[in-house]
Amino acid sequence: MASIPEGDQQKIFDRSQQLSAKYPSVPITAIMEMARSSYTTMGGTERGLGVLDKMVESFVSLQSARGLETAGNMLVGLLRGLDNFGVNKEGQKGIDQVNGLIEAATKAAQIDPDYNPGDVFTVARRAKTAGPALSPDFLARVSVYMQDMGPDAAGTSLAMAFKAFVLEAVGSAGGKKYLAERSRLGIRDNNGLIDRDLFGSDPDKWVIKHLIPALIKDGVDMNNDTAIATAIGKLSGASNATAFLTRMVTQRQQIEKWLELLEGAMGTRAAGEARVNDPFVAWKGFLGSMQNLSAALIPIDSISAGLNNLADGINALARAGEDNPFLAALGIGAGTYGAYKGVQWGAGKFADMFGLKGPPWPWTALRQPSREPL
Repeated sequence: MASIPEGDQQKIFDRSQQLSAKYPSVPITAIMEMARSSYTTMGGTERGLGVLDKMVESFVSLQSARGLETAGNMLVGLLRGLDNFGVNKEGQKGIDQVNGLIEAATKAAQIDPDYNPGDVFTVARRAKTAGPALSPDFLARVSVYMQDMGPDAAGTSLAMAFKAFVLEAVGSAGGKKYLAERSRLGIRDNNGLIDRDLFGSDPDKWVIKHLIPALIKDGVDMNNDTAIATAIGKLSGASNATAFLTRMVTQRQQIEKWLELLEGAMGTRAAGEARVNDPFVAWKGFLGSMQNLSAALIPIDSISAGLNNLADGINALARAGEDNPFLAALGIGAGTYGAYKGVQWGAGKFADMFGLKGPPWPWTALRQPSREPL
C-alpha cells in the first residue's frame, strides 16, 4: 500500500475484508494486491474500488482451474492491457467499461482453458496506434482472434491493418495500385476508406458491413478460400493486415460460434456457485479464512521477532559447535544433541510466540501412564 494515503489504505482494507468474508477462498492479502492494481489503473481509491468487486468475482471463477497466483497475475495483466487501450476513462463510463471487459475475459477463460486474460496486455502493446481507436465491444471479442492467432500476432495485425487501411500509409501498405484496387472494389472513395471510423473501432464489423458485400458484388467465390485470400491480398502489401482480414472472412462461421459460446458462458456468476460446487475452492476458502484469522489475532511484529530469535538461536548453536572442541570430537553425537536442543528451544519459542502453554515436546505427555483416550 506504499504511496497510498493512510485513509485510503483503510478503505481498501475494509472492502478487502468484506470481500474475503463473502469469498473465503480469496485471502485478504490477495484482494489487497488486486486493489493496489485497480487503484493504479483507475487513478484513485473510489474508482479502484469500483472495479475491485468484479476482479474478485473473476478471481474466484478462475482460481479452481488456474490456481491463486496464476489467477491473480492474469487479472493484473488484464488491467494493464485495458489501461493501455484507454478504456478506463474518467467517470462512471470508465468503471463500467472495465467491469464489462473483466466479465468478457472471464467468460473467454471459461470457454477455452488455454486462454490467458493477461495476454490482453501483449495485444495492447503490439496494437500501438490502433489500440486507442478500438471500441470496448471489439475488445470484448478480441479473445477469439487472440486464440486463433496468438496475442503477439493479433496485436501486430491490428496495428498493420490500421496503418494500411485507416491511415493509408505511404509505401507498400498504401501504394497507388492498392488504393486503386480498393477504389475499384468500392470500399474507397476520394476521401479515403469508406466508413474508416468503423474500421478503426470495430474492424470485424467493417469487414461484415463493407468488405464481404464488395467481394460478393465483384464475383469472388465465397466458398473458395484461395479466391478470397487472393482478392484481399490485392488490397494491401502489408501481409499481416491482409491475413487478418482474410481470416475474418474465411473463418466467419468459427468466429460466430465462439461469440455464441462467449455470450452463453457464466462469467463472474460462477463465483457464487464455485464455493458450493467446487471442493478445491471450498478448501481454499478454509485456508483463506485461517490466514485471515491469523492476520487478525497475531501481530506481525511478534511473528517476525519470534522467527528472528529462532534464527539467531540456531546460528548461536552452530557457532558453539564450531568453537567447542569437545562437541567437535563427538562428531555425529554433537550434531544429534545440537539438533535435539535446537528443536526443543525452537519449539518453546514458537509456543511463547503464539501464546501456547505446555511442554515443548508434545510426546512427553505420552510417557505418563494414562487411562484417558488420546
